[in-house]
Amino acid sequence: MALAWYTQLSAGSIDNFNTLVRRFTAQYATSRLHHITSAALASLKQGNDKPLRAFMERFASTSVKICNLNLEVALHAMLMELKPGPFVDNLCRRPPQDMDELCA
Repeated sequence: MALAWYTQLSAGSIDNFNTLVRRFTAQYATSRLHHITSAALASLKQGNDKPLRAFMERFASTSVKICNLNLEVALHAMLMELKPGPFVDNLCRRPPQDMDELCA
């Protein structure tokens, strides 16, 4: 893929290594791995028409990708993103101490 891009550059368009690096980075910047932070958890919403199990699976899938995730932050984010209803009302009356208790 990179070789195909490189061979299609116009002759003389790369005059030094810094130019090559700059053009390469611009071409492939979207392919770069992005570090996921706990802020990604805030973008997850259960949604009114989504079952709790599907939300929990998405949340867990995102959580495991976050390096050094603070479990208190994760617990708070999950509680904030659940759709309103009897389950959330119960959690507000008796907040879980940790993620394991919430999942149970």
